[in-house]
Amino acid sequence: MKTKFRMHGNPSRDESPLEKDNRLLARQAAMEGFVLLKNEGVLPLEGKRIALFGIGARETSASGEGSGEVHERYDVSIEEGLKANGFVLVSTSWLDRYEAALRVAREAWKKEVEKKVRWYGPIRTMAMFAKIHSIPFVYPEALKVEEDDLADADVALYVLNRRAGEGADRSLRKGDWQLTDAEVENIRALSQHYRRFVLVINAGGFVDLSPLDAIPGIGAVLFYSEAGEEGGNALAEILSGAASPSGHLTQTWARHYEDYPSASLFGSLDGNPLQTDYKEGILVGYRHFEAQGISPRFPFGYGLSYTSFSQKLESLCSEKGIVRLSVLMRNEGEKYAGKAVSQLYLLKPQGGLIKERKSLAAFAKSSLLQPQESQGLNLSFDLRDLSSFDETRHAYVLGKGDYGLFLGTSSSEGAVVGYLHLPADILVKKVSPICLRLAGFEEELPAEVSEGRNSLAGLPFLEISPETILTEEAAGEGRIEEKETAETSRFLSRLSPDDLTPLVVGNGYSAPSYNLPRGTGRTTLKLLQKGLPDFNFVDGPSGVNLMPKLGFTPRGKTRYVDELPSDWQWGWIRHVGPIALLKKGQGYPRFFYATAFPVPSLQAQSWNLPLLEKIGEAVGAELSAFGQSVWLAPGMNLQRNPLCGRNFEYYSEDPLLSGLSAAAITRGVQARGEVGVALKHFCCNNQEEERTEMSANLSERALREIYLRSFEIAIRLSSPWSIMTSYNKVNGVYCATSYDLCTRFLRLENHFSGFLMTDWYATANHPENHAKALAAGVDILMPGNPKTLRYIKKALKQGSLSQETIRLSAIRILNVLLRGGVYRQFLEDQ
Repeated sequence: MKTKFRMHGNPSRDESPLEKDNRLLARQAAMEGFVLLKNEGVLPLEGKRIALFGIGARETSASGEGSGEVHERYDVSIEEGLKANGFVLVSTSWLDRYEAALRVAREAWKKEVEKKVRWYGPIRTMAMFAKIHSIPFVYPEALKVEEDDLADADVALYVLNRRAGEGADRSLRKGDWQLTDAEVENIRALSQHYRRFVLVINAGGFVDLSPLDAIPGIGAVLFYSEAGEEGGNALAEILSGAASPSGHLTQTWARHYEDYPSASLFGSLDGNPLQTDYKEGILVGYRHFEAQGISPRFPFGYGLSYTSFSQKLESLCSEKGIVRLSVLMRNEGEKYAGKAVSQLYLLKPQGGLIKERKSLAAFAKSSLLQPQESQGLNLSFDLRDLSSFDETRHAYVLGKGDYGLFLGTSSSEGAVVGYLHLPADILVKKVSPICLRLAGFEEELPAEVSEGRNSLAGLPFLEISPETILTEEAAGEGRIEEKETAETSRFLSRLSPDDLTPLVVGNGYSAPSYNLPRGTGRTTLKLLQKGLPDFNFVDGPSGVNLMPKLGFTPRGKTRYVDELPSDWQWGWIRHVGPIALLKKGQGYPRFFYATAFPVPSLQAQSWNLPLLEKIGEAVGAELSAFGQSVWLAPGMNLQRNPLCGRNFEYYSEDPLLSGLSAAAITRGVQARGEVGVALKHFCCNNQEEERTEMSANLSERALREIYLRSFEIAIRLSSPWSIMTSYNKVNGVYCATSYDLCTRFLRLENHFSGFLMTDWYATANHPENHAKALAAGVDILMPGNPKTLRYIKKALKQGSLSQETIRLSAIRILNVLLRGGVYRQFLEDQ
């Protein structure tokens, strides 16, 4: 058998046809995800002369930081996008002054970092990078707008910027959640000086806009979020009126931080970030605002357009608990074409269990409607999916009563158009208890939730017969038996029990590899002589996170093209860097310029599932071209609190929207049958502070109805190849070692048939968790190392881990990876 290596990627520096196609898709996704929050006739712009201000105009944030980054060929800033699309920037002096201040700050930061790491040598490389990461670069505060910056213009744009990412949460300080004094005064001065003023918010999450309530003259506000590599061009098209905004919020934007139900319970705000109590229970996001009667600044699902729409119910029917509505959507405007989102919420009757007043049940987005044009939209949902979990009976239950059908354009704007009548309680599904709450933990739910004042008299309704709703009893116990594919059986026949053990221990970045380039991590290479190459796993979820320029020696060693990666140019590495470069005329340079799509939170703001599926297909094509097998995405934790540093990686505060978005992306990625996804982070990874040790403490009801439901939806609708467990604990038990989560919920209840991996080094701090995780149902410990493998072999010898457990994991891993494109290419090479 040949044991060389296989290179992937583009041998040419030139932009590939795939890059060009995906760039256009990235622009479309950005345009559909921008949310117009306010417009007093300022947009679309009538003139082309713009006075441009704000950090985000030139230093536009395309994506969040950390593993969610993408190394695209180039990205278009807001300033560049305006210029490229015919706008004339009559004032950029503020940007020039800020850029100069930024250069000074960067140089000072680099000198400080170099001073701190100058004594670190090769043996202490990891410690050196830990030191570097402990000194993050902080952008200078916004400069004051001066008189000389104010030039005659048709409109002034101020681009507010915030940055966040993996490893740290946001804070309530000025310059993060709060506006700085300079930002407030700049916005005040510009809105007073210019007749037309637009505020653009370039941030992965929300900011407190309350200081602006007292400032008149802010004619428009647009939530740009982090719009990927084509964001600047996409914004220019929206501002010019070439396209109408059609994005809608996927998280409630409160008037005050204290309005969020988890406000005082997030991270260290309650004094103990290691124990985070989810006392709000099921009342997360808009569920809380509706239940408590709190008016948000912008409700969940909110978004404006340049035109207006009407929608009306055309028909209503039900069969076996599946409710279907036909809705006629009409563009009532006279000038602009646009797309509209029809949102259906179910109003729940109270009594018995305390329930949220309103839940998103279904949605659909129209095609581009010309003025006065109409389109029929079909919305449907399974009534069982909106049942409530009764912890005393360990069952999902539909309570008797009237269920209103609220059809609107947000969670707050719309009308009840019909209702469902259920004459008796229905026990929908009986399950085994999981993740029982800790002693002493209690939720703080309201004594009752108002059903509102919606009159149902005279509205169309359906009588739902309990006998027509299918019920089930989900298996929570039993023996796990995995069916082997034909290829898996053939492969296993060549392996001994000892051969299987390395399969459950992954590899990191630096170890040798058959498939190049190496991803973020991969499976073992120990079975190459047995006919199994390693399979690469690579970060997401805004795109494929690979170094864009790599070279390989004739022996398969990795080198760098042109220069070392910018974030490696520190200390001793900077001085010896040239020896790591690919020598001219020797070896094989390859290029991996991936597409930076808008961040997932913006993707979901499109409310366009077919568009998300296309994004998934585009990512899948890049994964295949780059020799990667599993994309460590979608990120689908819920946006429980606006301060979570990784909210930009997640879709929504709502589990239905999150689950459907993740399912659409997954179907797209896996459509070729060559590559797959790893849904992450399973589960309750809703804060970054102390993420490796914190315990999310919550009721089983909140866990099932809110935090597990999105995973359940994605598994059912898209069959993901893999799932990644999160670092944190749930009710005191690490997710990676929880049999309740990894086996009872995923495999026995929801029939997940892919393989389960840990997050990177999730069991490293507690080596006893290596064997515990495998026994709980995890299949691969990532990234793994020889020491981890020795722990597993020792556990097998001592009997704390069974060979049958290893074999089951091997079957699940091989069933997935042996059907992939990389394995087929490997067979062709032999």
